[in-house]
Parts: sequence; C-alpha cells; structure tokens
Amino acid sequence: MAWGQRGILAVQLPEANESQTRARLLRSLADARPVSAPPHIRRVIDDIVALLEGEQCDLRHAVLDMKGLSPFQQRVYQITRTIGPGQTLSYGEVAALCGDRGRGTRGRSGLGHNPFPIIVPSTVCSAPAARAAASRPWRRQDQAATAEP
Repeated sequence: MAWGQRGILAVQLPEANESQTRARLLRSLADARPVSAPPHIRRVIDDIVALLEGEQCDLRHAVLDMKGLSPFQQRVYQITRTIGPGQTLSYGEVAALCGDRGRGTRGRSGLGHNPFPIIVPSTVCSAPAARAAASRPWRRQDQAATAEP
C-alpha cells in the first residue's frame, strides 16, 4: 500500500513474493519508500487482511487521495464504495449515477485502472458478458510511503 499526506495513493495486490509486489508498486510510485504505517493506515491494512480472511469489514473509513484522477473516475469510485455487501450495480447504473446516462462503457472504464483494489471494489459491478476487475495502480508522482500488509 502507498499513502501520502492526503490519503491512500495505491493498493497493490500481492504478486508471487514481497519483492515482486514492492517492485510493481514502485513502477507507478517511484519516489515511494518503505516506512512503518501510521495508525490510520495500519487500521486499513488490518481490515484488508481480515476481509481477505473472510471477515466482514467496512473499508469506507479509508481516506483515498484521488487528486490525480479525473472527476469522472473520482465519482465512479465514490459511488462504487457505497455498494453494500452482496449487492451489485451494472456499469450503466454506475455511469448513470455519475450523471452519464447510457454510457456503461464509461462506468467500466472508470474502474478499469482502479488504484485502490479491495478498498474500491470493482467486482460489484457487472457487465452483460462478464464481471471485470482491474488492479493496476494509478501513476502518481506524489511523495508516498509504502507498507506491506
């Protein structure tokens, strides 16, 4: 996970090992450096681990730094974070809630480069043919810190 003063910048899902995970995160956040997580970030990390272990956790308390994202992407992420456990919305519904009616592709593309997988769940949106989820981190040049869960 990478964070800065304004919030979480990126979440990187695990690669084959810790060094590969760190390398992938650093490709998009080259100025990040390993540091201990402050309490509010440690809470998010602990909640992600608990969620992956099957516990029910609400990650909406996680503060995200969306400064480098388009206003549309920011709105898509904000709306997607409100979808409750066991609920889904179509990409078209997400786009409509963003004020872009009839543009399901835009809803899908808004989640296509999700820098916050798990915190912003992209599998709660469905497409007619398949569910799509992307976890590539967003390119940011802000100074950031990283920690591995």
